[in-house]
Amino acid sequence: MDQVIPRVDWLLRPPGLIRSAACYSGFLIGGHLHLLRTGPGWQKLGGAYAIVGNIVVERQIEKNRAFLQQMQGWDLAREVPQRAEISYPLDSLESVSVKEYPHASIAEIRIRAREGKPRKLKLVGQDMLGDAGQRRAFFARIPAR
Repeated sequence: MDQVIPRVDWLLRPPGLIRSAACYSGFLIGGHLHLLRTGPGWQKLGGAYAIVGNIVVERQIEKNRAFLQQMQGWDLAREVPQRAEISYPLDSLESVSVKEYPHASIAEIRIRAREGKPRKLKLVGQDMLGDAGQRRAFFARIPAR
């Protein structure tokens, strides 16, 4: 019987100076937190750019949905550790904090680790696309430090 692997989808990594925004799914496999890039990220544009921005955001979301659909046929225990862009041994995590913004349907996730790159990571859970309960349950499984 297949073991259920703890998972959370729709974790957005904001853009940096050099890298573009990206969307990730998180998995807890074999004592590691794996973050697998599912596609491009987005950021909401305001003002005159809002109409064009919304079209671009919808396109990015659809690309991520297509990748999530593709993953349904995977052996996650085998594929995710090989393909993950970011991995942390659970015992190397110094802190994992989750701050919810219920009126905005997002949660800010901050990870600090002694091993792995990056040592500090900020993600934004997109609760309007994912499931806030699933996100809470996922991060509750990571031992507190």
